[in-house]
Amino acid sequence: MVKAASQKALFTLSRIISIITLSVASCGVIDLSLYRPSVPENFIPGVLSQDLVSLWVAVGLLLCEWLIRRGRNLVWLIWAGLIGYLFYAYALYSFDGVYNPLYLFYLAIISLAIYALILFFTHADFRDIHLKTIQKPPPRKLTAVLFLFLALLFAGLWLRILIPAMRDRIPPDGNSIFVLDLSFVLPLLVVEARLLIKGTRLGDVLAIPLLIKAGTLGLSVFLGTLLAPWFDRQIDFASVGIYAVMGLGPLILIGPFLRSLSALPSKAV
Repeated sequence: MVKAASQKALFTLSRIISIITLSVASCGVIDLSLYRPSVPENFIPGVLSQDLVSLWVAVGLLLCEWLIRRGRNLVWLIWAGLIGYLFYAYALYSFDGVYNPLYLFYLAIISLAIYALILFFTHADFRDIHLKTIQKPPPRKLTAVLFLFLALLFAGLWLRILIPAMRDRIPPDGNSIFVLDLSFVLPLLVVEARLLIKGTRLGDVLAIPLLIKAGTLGLSVFLGTLLAPWFDRQIDFASVGIYAVMGLGPLILIGPFLRSLSALPSKAV
């Protein structure tokens, strides 16, 4: 799927991203005071959960490289989803001005992640990916419905916050999430839902990275809700169900897609 020369560059970027992420996320988990006072207190549980998920994602990148080197080319799609999660997670820290001694490393992660994704999508040959004839087709319609649900849900939630803020001319906390979601992530989910409904190859290819990104981010938010009692806060049970669907739903759908698709072998480095 990816030529050997490009694999070398991608693996190098991936390792650097993993090392930086393991370092900064570990620091955040060990010392939450790094995020004060830049992060509002009600966001601290979410910051802790995001760092915990980021640690697993960083390890996952190293595991992806190990599997790809052994001929598991579909794992490139998982890799892309993990890189996408790290770009999004550390873009939130960077754009929201979480200024601490680690800030330049946050910028490094989003910079390396975006260049890694550009390099991957410009050098990957997705014609190598095919449906397995002996397997059931991937759950395209169910995945499309999930993506549309998430897009409509969060568009509604964010607009309920943004419209009063626009009226009162007072910027809300966590402003960067509105920018990233409304300008990029949610429209991409809608486009991907349409591609899946039409049954296109591109829709099948993008499904796994987007499910990975949505699932890991949803898992982070879900975990942050469960961690609330550690910070003398009550669990919002009304939100737990939504966040569980947001996190676990996409992750459950990854398996059927992986079982339904195959990728031609390419020379690994």
